[in-house]
Amino acid sequence: MRWGVVVLAAVGLAACSSLLKAPEVEVASIELAGFNLSEQRFVLKLDLRNPNAVDLTLRRLDFSVELDGRPFAQGQSAQPVRVPAQGSAQFEVLAVSRLSTLLERLRAARSDGRPRLPYRITGSADLEGVGSLPFNRQGSVPSWCANCDPARGRNGSSNGDKPL
Repeated sequence: MRWGVVVLAAVGLAACSSLLKAPEVEVASIELAGFNLSEQRFVLKLDLRNPNAVDLTLRRLDFSVELDGRPFAQGQSAQPVRVPAQGSAQFEVLAVSRLSTLLERLRAARSDGRPRLPYRITGSADLEGVGSLPFNRQGSVPSWCANCDPARGRNGSSNGDKPL
């Protein structure tokens, strides 16, 4: 009888976890944390939204980011984050990129006069009591020249330049 209760509880937990939706992950901002000749380190502020009716605890997040349609950075978070039911949380993660990758994207956005760059973030969220759920989200972040006035020319002004 005791094993029957354990089996029923396990089946119930598995059924609940299969009904959970993956958290929605969006990039809120990208800030340069440091660099050397071969790579850059960025702090990404991520918004994590929980579309479920139960609280979720994120144990780990593994992700890859594409910027302007090309691979940009990869990273992971190992700090637990609790996200309330139907709520959201913002947290920071460290991402690593090659220097030339970002410079190419920024140069292209600046020469085209684009104030925003499209991104795509994919990966998996390891949730306490649930396991790993994949996510895939697209959006846009301000480009290097987000506040440049196009009327001043394609290069804008250094006074209006604003980093990612």
